[in-house]
Parts: sequence; C-alpha cells; structure tokens
Amino acid sequence: MNLGVVAVSAILSEWLAILFETPVGPRSALRHYPYKGFGGGPQRFGGFWTASVLNSHIKLGSLDGMELQAAFDLLLSSVTPLKAVDGLIWQSLGSGATVPGHPWSHGSLTTLSNSRCDAMSPRSRMVVLRRSDCVARTIDCYTDVRSEKIADLESAGHSVCWLFYDPLSKIQLRLQGTATVVNNAEADAAWCETSLYSRSAYLSVEPPGKKVAGDAPPDTADRVVNQVDSERGRENFRVIRTQVKEVDWLYLRQGGHVRALLRYLDDGDVDVSWIVP
Repeated sequence: MNLGVVAVSAILSEWLAILFETPVGPRSALRHYPYKGFGGGPQRFGGFWTASVLNSHIKLGSLDGMELQAAFDLLLSSVTPLKAVDGLIWQSLGSGATVPGHPWSHGSLTTLSNSRCDAMSPRSRMVVLRRSDCVARTIDCYTDVRSEKIADLESAGHSVCWLFYDPLSKIQLRLQGTATVVNNAEADAAWCETSLYSRSAYLSVEPPGKKVAGDAPPDTADRVVNQVDSERGRENFRVIRTQVKEVDWLYLRQGGHVRALLRYLDDGDVDVSWIVP
C-alpha cells in the first residue's frame, strides 16, 4: 500500500478517536480543541488536544491561548462546572505569572486617586502579573515606590481592581481587592530575581511621572548601568500585593455568554454563583 495513504489513514483514525473522546461532541471538538500541526507526538493526536492531555496541562499550569479556551470549555461541559471554576481561574492566574506569553501575564491595575481637582477618580495602567498564590488568594505586581500607584494607595484607600482580557479566548477576568505595599525579605528575594533590563525601571534619578520641560523626551542614560550598580534601584523597588476579595469571570462564548461571580468569605469559604452575562 502507498505510504502516503497509510499516513493519511492513520491521522484520520486518530482524529476520529479524539472527536468521539471529547465531552463536547465532534463538531465542538473541531472548534475548541485545535492545535497547530499534525501528529505532534504521543500527547497530541491528529493536531488536536485530547481531554486527558488538556487536563494534564491544567494541572501543570501551562495553559495559554486556545488552551485556555479549551480548558474552560471542558469545565463547562462537566456535570458540576460551578464547583471547579474557582480552581481553574487560579490555575490560569498561576500560568499568567509563570508562563511567558500567557494571555493573563499582563493586566490592568486600577487605583483611586484624589490628587486632581479634589475629586476621587480611577487611574489605570498595565502591569505585569509577577506572582499568584491560590491558597492565600493574592496576586503581585512590582512598582517604583515613587510612582502614582503608591501615592494612590496611601492617600485614597487600598481598594484596587485588576482586569485581564484575552481576545483569542474572549475570556475576561476582573478581580476586586485590597492592596498592600511589601518591602521586606520577600521583596528582597523578588529583587534578586529581576533581570538587569527590568531593574532599569527603578533606576531613574527623577521620580516616575514628573513633568519635564522641553520638546525632547527625558534622557534615560542614568538607567544604563552594570549589574553591580543596578543594586541602587532596590531602594525604589516595591511589591504590590492584592488580597483578592471578589472575582467576576466572563466568557463571551459563541452560542451563549457565561458569567460567574466568586466572593471569598472571611471564614475561608467561597461563595460562587452564576450571574446574568
């Protein structure tokens, strides 16, 4: 028999096996379980993730892109998805803090400011998700102690809001909580792990946000230093840790949007419910 025919037959057989293995059905599997390429080794079959392999990736915290969408599709196809949505959200946040290119590796952090016009106003900026603790329900980002974020937290209260959105999976995550500024041994350890490139953000002589005169942008030559000299940036480096109190998860799914609200109670329990999208 022609070797090409044999290869195609093998791929088709693998596809059929996977299509009828997936809990969402053959037609949905074609849409929700794509993976580029054909026959990508023993863990991938005919270019599609199997349900079992996908679950393994969830446990390993390695979800990104279409895998994130497929993970939540698998969750929604289970008998009791509401019980597991909290775990999958925090596993995905863990991936955002550790897997480069994850759709939740960057989020918008909003604080409240009363520094302008004597009125409270929201102020948002994109930050890097640096750490996620699913047990403590906390997430971290880094900042310069001289930045507006710190001033907002100190003068206008410690309430913050994080927002993540992935246009590929069409999943939005909004987290409300209270933030504290960390400057202890944990901050020392975080600073030691930062690259020379990342340290440049904390090396400016002038504080971030300061208005400068002239037509040219401010010079950044003071940030170009070696590893030893970069240590002076530690005095400006801080960790902002958010204690998450509430999570609003929204999936703009084809065929019907899905939304859930999670509240973390003082006794450690989680109040989870579906809400109208």
